[in-house]
Amino acid sequence: FVLGSQDRSIQVKAAERGWTSRSTVQNTAFQQTLAKTFTARTTLEPFKDFRMQIEARYTRADSYQEFYRPDSTGQFASQSPLRNGQFSMSYLSFLTSFAGIRKDNTSPIFEKFEQYRAIIQQRLEQTNPNVAENKGTYNKNSQDVLIPAFFAAYSGKDPSTVKLSPFYSIPLPNWRIDYNGLTNLPFFKSRFGSFVLTHQYASTYSVGNFTTSLNYGAQYVNLLVQDLPFAAISSFDSPARQFIPVFVMSTITLSERFSPLLGVQFQTKSRVSGRLEYNRDRNVALNLSNVQVAELTNKDITATIGFTKQNFRLPFRVNGAVKRLKNDLTFQCSLTFRDTRSIQRKLDAEQIITAGNVNFQLRPTLSYVVNRRLNLNFYFDRTFNDPLVSNSFRRATTAGGIQVKFNLAEL
Repeated sequence: FVLGSQDRSIQVKAAERGWTSRSTVQNTAFQQTLAKTFTARTTLEPFKDFRMQIEARYTRADSYQEFYRPDSTGQFASQSPLRNGQFSMSYLSFLTSFAGIRKDNTSPIFEKFEQYRAIIQQRLEQTNPNVAENKGTYNKNSQDVLIPAFFAAYSGKDPSTVKLSPFYSIPLPNWRIDYNGLTNLPFFKSRFGSFVLTHQYASTYSVGNFTTSLNYGAQYVNLLVQDLPFAAISSFDSPARQFIPVFVMSTITLSERFSPLLGVQFQTKSRVSGRLEYNRDRNVALNLSNVQVAELTNKDITATIGFTKQNFRLPFRVNGAVKRLKNDLTFQCSLTFRDTRSIQRKLDAEQIITAGNVNFQLRPTLSYVVNRRLNLNFYFDRTFNDPLVSNSFRRATTAGGIQVKFNLAEL
């Protein structure tokens, strides 16, 4: 038990040995939980000055409960079995990262999702033996059809071979790469103290809160059952005779982030430092309750440059004389361009932007250490937002000023 093993039939043994009350109104449920967490990390250095950090993550948590009490015949039986849980893992979805969005906000990936439904439906009908026995049927908007079609389209998988179950067992790696070998080249060595190239990729596939359908008994929803690719029985009380999935899910999400896709960080021999990054991320969620896809994308370029200088010569004269600052003067300026948009996509219907804007930020700062106790900061902040939807307005903000910091404690 300490190592994670559980007797799945402990409630049966407890009833047989008289440990459980025989009351038919027993309202305390029998509960079991099962959690699996896997994390793997490693660092590779295939050659000098090249470092690659690799990480894989997997998390699944399941909770099962039932009322195990005597039924109308006086025999102990499982009543109202219910199971719920969550699932997430690291994944690779970069095959569709750069597919782009058309000017009318339509997406070629979403169109593939719509088309893949027919392929997945056909595969399910061929796989599920209950279809051949005419016990039920699928349609293009069945949960068991939508999930693999969505997963295939947005991860770049072949719909003819993609896994039908939403649960995967092997997480795929994410990574971060840092390379600083350019400083060994004569051109960089004479000009830079450091020059680092950076790239990072992280992707997560997750299944939101899932719960079991009330149409299924304990044999289908207990913790022994880990993977049901399709409905095991049909819904006999449904006029449309549609298969009802064992696990009813709310949201399937694919999120990925390049942070950065490409980044450069450097410092020159003259103490000028800088950073340039191009970041992009997307979050795509399939809402199974209303059969819609919410897509949030973000792209931004951030540039930062600064320097620290001693004996800085003032650009103006004081009392007719040239003056130099004795202590360190530090200057830094950050510039950001960002494009953020949220699009709601409906199957066989319109696709509209629900939120989004183009953002510009300029933030220069100047700091001077007068002495051990006194520090002066001059700052300026300019932000501009250009909305992509008609119910928002252009907005610009400007802030600036001087900050004086005085330290009373002895350094």
